[in-house]
Amino acid sequence: FWLAIARSCTDDPGLATRLARTKIARTPRGEIAFWRGVARFFCGHPTSREEIDDLCDYLGAMHRRDRAYSLKGRTLVSLRRQMVEWHRDIAAIERIEALRRRAAGKGQQAQGPAWDGSRLEDWDWEPSAKEAKAHGERFFVRQLRTAEDLVAESRAMHHCVSLYAAKCIAGNASIWVLRRKALGKIERLLTIELDPQNRAVQVRGFGNRLAAAEERKIVERWAKARGVVLRA
Repeated sequence: FWLAIARSCTDDPGLATRLARTKIARTPRGEIAFWRGVARFFCGHPTSREEIDDLCDYLGAMHRRDRAYSLKGRTLVSLRRQMVEWHRDIAAIERIEALRRRAAGKGQQAQGPAWDGSRLEDWDWEPSAKEAKAHGERFFVRQLRTAEDLVAESRAMHHCVSLYAAKCIAGNASIWVLRRKALGKIERLLTIELDPQNRAVQVRGFGNRLAAAEERKIVERWAKARGVVLRA
């Protein structure tokens, strides 16, 4: 079956046979459309069977995370880099999970995938129609309480917040994120660290930039609503 698909994408019988022997041939039949695109990609970007199998693990994880994930515009070089980053994230998540399990074993944490975190509640705010920059614009602040969320935030925002996991698990810090939702899309704006007294220790955007004036106003609104102390 997959040999026929590969032969429809390449005139190289050796490459088609190699593709038909990779993990692509063991993927669910209900996901043929996605994996046909993967086979087509490797026909245009040939590499070893071993590397195709490694990349299929990464591509499968991305497809499970986001059904709209596509190989359009990607190259073999970019996929290799993204796979390496994915493996690093997995390793980071495993290290954080090990810390959480050790803490749970000592009775410091309740069992489960998340640590206890701060008792502060999450927060939502929807600007008035006059204030909003887009129809249905909404801002929200959420606490990150799992290894996967912390590592994803660190990767997306290009900072080292995932290194604060031990502090969060021990109850010495909590990590919060400010997001903006508009026109069906969610935008990451800021990452916020609070100490156990709900004082903001750090407020940072992408690449550790400082909060913009408009973002600061929203953070101040949240702080007032939840009793958070901001630095002057």
